[in-house]
Amino acid sequence: MTPGAVGFSQELRARARARDRCLVFPEGEDVRVQAAAVELGANKLARPTLLGSVEEIPTGLKGLGASGDRIEVIDPEMAGRIVRYAEALQDLRRHRGVTDSEARAFVRDPLI
Repeated sequence: MTPGAVGFSQELRARARARDRCLVFPEGEDVRVQAAAVELGANKLARPTLLGSVEEIPTGLKGLGASGDRIEVIDPEMAGRIVRYAEALQDLRRHRGVTDSEARAFVRDPLI
């Protein structure tokens, strides 16, 4: 990297650390996403949240050599979250005719 690019990269990293933002990754079971989350957490650039299985993701993180201290894992299927998320989505999109079943399908799709 050129000296200018290094300085720019360092400035971006410093700004990210200062903001301490949470980043949510909907495809948390993907090893590439886990690797990115580990990198972000280890460098304290963000507080990563991985969505997916609370059984599978920690195993994947350990396989990457990560403790997962700064990484939160949330399984949207547990604790009625799907219902809460679907209700919130339906309230926001009711004017567009989104039904309850459509809202539930949308919140289960990690790409929407």
